[in-house]
Amino acid sequence: MIASIDHEQDIRAYMNSEEVKQLKTGSLEGILIKRNKPKQQGIIVVSVDDVLKLDNDTSGVGVVFTGYDWKSVGTVKLFLRSVFYGGIVVNGKNGVRYGTMGSKVHVYDRSKGDFDIKNAAESLEFYRDNKDRLRAELG
Repeated sequence: MIASIDHEQDIRAYMNSEEVKQLKTGSLEGILIKRNKPKQQGIIVVSVDDVLKLDNDTSGVGVVFTGYDWKSVGTVKLFLRSVFYGGIVVNGKNGVRYGTMGSKVHVYDRSKGDFDIKNAAESLEFYRDNKDRLRAELG
């Protein structure tokens, strides 16, 4: 799994079909990349957990930031409602607004995605694999 976060704290997570299946019974950990500063990379943890989701937000996704600020990504945990997870399984994607600022979370199954979804995930993988080769301005 690979994910991105932008300056408005909008999160996009990309999983393959095997990871979507694994998510039903456990949690997934992946790399989280800041979109405007791709050298800044952290960790994203996603799980299906109705109880923890309700403790953290009233939407379909609970989000917890640890160590996230303007110069560090830190760790972001997503707690998905089982209904939200079902949308990913059926449609290959699902999204919702969270928090008081109207930020968004989108989760995609890459195997069911169109060109734009696959291309976005591949771009993030490039940033992950070439972090040390990126220009200093990107971090």
